[in-house]
Amino acid sequence: MCRSVILRTLNSPIIVVTLGVSLLGLFAGTAVAAPPNDNFDAATAITASPFSDSLDNTTATTEPGEPQFCQFSQRTVWYSFTPTANALVRADMAGSNFGDTVLNLYQAVAPGITGLNFLTCATFGGAISTSLNAGATYYFQAGNAFGGGGNLHMN
Repeated sequence: MCRSVILRTLNSPIIVVTLGVSLLGLFAGTAVAAPPNDNFDAATAITASPFSDSLDNTTATTEPGEPQFCQFSQRTVWYSFTPTANALVRADMAGSNFGDTVLNLYQAVAPGITGLNFLTCATFGGAISTSLNAGATYYFQAGNAFGGGGNLHMN
């Protein structure tokens, strides 16, 4: 939904400005908060399999020092997984309402976001299938390459 505002000044043509609802929300002080797992330190823990999560990533950000492999993404969210047994996993973003999906997989080899070792990625609707080791912690970075994001699904 959009709203139009007509601006008039003396001795000038009429100017029509159309604002989207999200911009009007910003002006009204009702900006939408970033997703809770927007930053690496607040990654959503995957505690059971199968796993599925859905969120709006239009207000997600990229934090300073955040790694970017395969395809740059401005709107990322994080998931962590520590398997209790060796496991073959498949992860994808099927069900997202955008096709420019970006999914990166890292293994934690040291503390913090700089302690990640890149393992693999899947883009544009692809899936990650790989073996994970029991007791090791892995991080999935999910986002989109172009556009404004939308309803992101992590499976």
